[in-house]
Amino acid sequence: MYVQRIANIGPKGIRRRALGAIPMLIVTIAAGWYMLLEQWPRGLRVILVIPLWFSLLGLFQAFEKTCVVLSARGTCDMDMGEKPIDDKQAVRQIRRQSRRVLVEATIVAIIVTSIFGVLPG
Repeated sequence: MYVQRIANIGPKGIRRRALGAIPMLIVTIAAGWYMLLEQWPRGLRVILVIPLWFSLLGLFQAFEKTCVVLSARGTCDMDMGEKPIDDKQAVRQIRRQSRRVLVEATIVAIIVTSIFGVLPG
């Protein structure tokens, strides 16, 4: 059964999340390579999970057109200010999408951070 995605952010919100996430992702990956080249201890490389998770969260929110904070509030911002969502079924669908965004960002951040942790310095 296919369920249509419901956006809770508009084009400006999507662009803001993507444009904020991409530089953070680039800096985080560069920091990871620096840690590898400078032979930082593997345990210290785990700190990459934090900025990596935030950047992935922004990218996945942009891709899914779903803001997790707005979802938790049961609201949307289609570039005209935050407004409540009256349709309870729509709120449930957006919250499912939000959980998916959180889970995907977490899994990918853990996998990528693990790769930086496993690679020899």
